[in-house]
Amino acid sequence: MKKVLVTLAIVLFAAGSANAMPMILDPGSIAGLGVTGQTGVFDQLGIYVQTTSTDYVSGSFGDVGDLAVQSLIGAGPVVTRGLNTPDAATPWYLVGGWSNLSGYQGALPGTFVYTSGTLDLYVNNTGYAFGPTVAAGDGSGFTGTKVATLSLLYGTGALVPDSSPDGFGGTVDLTWEFTWLQNGFWLDANGNPIILANLSQGERLFAIADANTDRVAFGAGDGQVVSRYIYSDHNGSVTIGVVPEPTSMVLFGTGLFGLAGAGLRKKILG
Repeated sequence: MKKVLVTLAIVLFAAGSANAMPMILDPGSIAGLGVTGQTGVFDQLGIYVQTTSTDYVSGSFGDVGDLAVQSLIGAGPVVTRGLNTPDAATPWYLVGGWSNLSGYQGALPGTFVYTSGTLDLYVNNTGYAFGPTVAAGDGSGFTGTKVATLSLLYGTGALVPDSSPDGFGGTVDLTWEFTWLQNGFWLDANGNPIILANLSQGERLFAIADANTDRVAFGAGDGQVVSRYIYSDHNGSVTIGVVPEPTSMVLFGTGLFGLAGAGLRKKILG
């Protein structure tokens, strides 16, 4: 128990030490997109996600998903340069997806711990299309010009009965690390390109996603390898920030990031 409490304290300290990074996007830097100019300054991305999770009899799970950025969130209205605006002269979209998110079922019923995965983000001007139902289209792989790759550091989720029409709801919290950025697309609040190699020694650029589960459907597995399928839609936000060197190194060494969701699970499950 002492080890658990110490590790939890380290994780909470790390979360409080992250420095938010207000930024600007430059869709005009993407060849062929046709957009002129940069967005305004924002510090969060509003997102919508569709996922299909495969629960295995062994207790592990795999997850595929499609993601679309639906808004740029700042202190006030943010200039978007036609983001998600089909009737704009030059509409553009920031989308992505994963096919390899994995983890294991948590100790409490309806809880999950995410341990690995890769998320690619793309820009296009052709749009995106989610499946028409909660169980359709997940993992179809929205594409375009790749502008970022992120690697999952840790994550937690909870799915519990509620009073919604589907009878279930919950939350998902995922912490990703940017491992590659398209040069010229991601700018700091002063308009300078964000280059991972130029961060201070030991610093790492994180994307912390917090989403609510809106719609849920279940599919039966074979009972031998797959226990069930979970189809779900989520909406939420992503905050991007830099973790300083001391905290980053401690986090990297613990390997127990899932404890950060313990308080959330307690709140949801009562």
